[in-house]
Amino acid sequence: MIRAFTALLCFFLASATARAQDCVECSVKITQLPQIEESVRQLAKKAVKIGWFSANEEQIKNAKCTKPEKDSIASMEAYLDSFDSGKLVKQNIHGLELEDEPHKLELLRKLLTVLRDGRIEQKSFSNPPGCKKVKCAAEAIFEKGGKGNATMHLYALDKYGANFSHLREKGSQMWKASEMEIMLEGLDDLPSSLFPFETNTKVLRDGSSNGRNMANSSITFFEGYTKKSKVMRGYLMVHEFAHRGADLQSLDKSPEWLALSGWEIINGKWVAGNPDKVPSEYGREAPGEDFAETFTAYRYNPELLKTIAPDKYSYMKNYIFQGLEFDKEENCQEDQAYINRAVAGNGDHDPKYSACRQEAISFLGGRASKEKMRRCIARSNAVEGIEKLSFDAVDGIDIKQVKKGMIEFGTYAGKKALPSDAMVREGYMRMADDFIQTFAHRYSNYDEKCSELTHGWNNFNPLFRDKLADPLIAYNNREVLDQLNLKICEQFPGVWKINPKDPKLKKIFYDMIPF
Repeated sequence: MIRAFTALLCFFLASATARAQDCVECSVKITQLPQIEESVRQLAKKAVKIGWFSANEEQIKNAKCTKPEKDSIASMEAYLDSFDSGKLVKQNIHGLELEDEPHKLELLRKLLTVLRDGRIEQKSFSNPPGCKKVKCAAEAIFEKGGKGNATMHLYALDKYGANFSHLREKGSQMWKASEMEIMLEGLDDLPSSLFPFETNTKVLRDGSSNGRNMANSSITFFEGYTKKSKVMRGYLMVHEFAHRGADLQSLDKSPEWLALSGWEIINGKWVAGNPDKVPSEYGREAPGEDFAETFTAYRYNPELLKTIAPDKYSYMKNYIFQGLEFDKEENCQEDQAYINRAVAGNGDHDPKYSACRQEAISFLGGRASKEKMRRCIARSNAVEGIEKLSFDAVDGIDIKQVKKGMIEFGTYAGKKALPSDAMVREGYMRMADDFIQTFAHRYSNYDEKCSELTHGWNNFNPLFRDKLADPLIAYNNREVLDQLNLKICEQFPGVWKINPKDPKLKKIFYDMIPF
């Protein structure tokens, strides 16, 4: 739009110049197009009205790439059922004697387990009459907040890694079903390729007042949040999730991010050297708020961000949203994220790991899911197939060829060539072999008392750092990894180093594959 306006301005300038002077001087003016364009850009920035948030209610409602209808409870239940393996497991979860799919049991365990620092004792539960399944057990606990509340809690945790349970920390209130609908609509505005960046993120509802704060970056919402409209509450959910994603990788503290708006500390306070590049008044308070508001501007008000800070728009596009844009419907299709990722390449990372973060952690916790691994292998095969295609560096990338390759080697746009059960098991076995090698290399026991071993999760950290490109995965799942480390220690009492080829070690890992 700026370029078109500049060209029009230049035309009138040239016409006026031609009448008054000769065409030589006119051509000189035409060569000043880049400088004129930048001047027009600066005028456009001055004309932009910055609000408290980067997008208002109308802009959020009219944003591109939003679902016309919200997900129904039936569709959420179908999503949860789609990962069923057909193998039921008996398990006691804080007093509940249940028999269900492993992945559903794990979801309920997370919902009912208090945080380490939750300042509250673990609660015990009793089975409702005739209930042995996760669904009815969850309904007995969460349906007090309204019909469908239990399903929404399970769905949010499985799809987004968001744990909305009020049972995890002292002072938390149960989310009502009507509130859960709003939060899920907000999360659903984001591409699924972003999730889950953490497998058990707490999202708490605190009924107390916290001054003018409606929420914080630990994703706790206060009473002031309820005073906002439904649309703005969904916006705040996206804002806080952006905070959490930035916190996990310190993105909003990185030199690259601070430089984009010239953030520096002056007299003990953060100050933006280029405040006109921050998309909202709220964002001007600190680099973290700038990041969250730039994130929401990119999603809901992209033209604003393009106008005031094209470099920040590029940052969000390339580093956060994997090339997806929300200015046009055709630019934000989910499959495009996989194409962009595949075309960009995977660097030194094995594609099977870059596509299988969630599956890797589930596997180590003994919660391997056949269907999730099947989809993971399909995505990995697609990436591998695309990497075999050749592209003309001059003419650019032929996206049709990319799509063809994705159909041939994996999955694309609903056309699926899903791997067989044998391929799924082989995928988990390859994963297990790598875990065994990494663990055996790092493992050491200077004390025969296995119960006194601590930080066992560190034995897995190199694999996650080198293969999954996210060193926080091991730390965020340290409880599961510590338990696995303890189990291995008990199988090898008094052994200082373990041979990675030892059949007992292999059996421990292979037994985690339930099919």
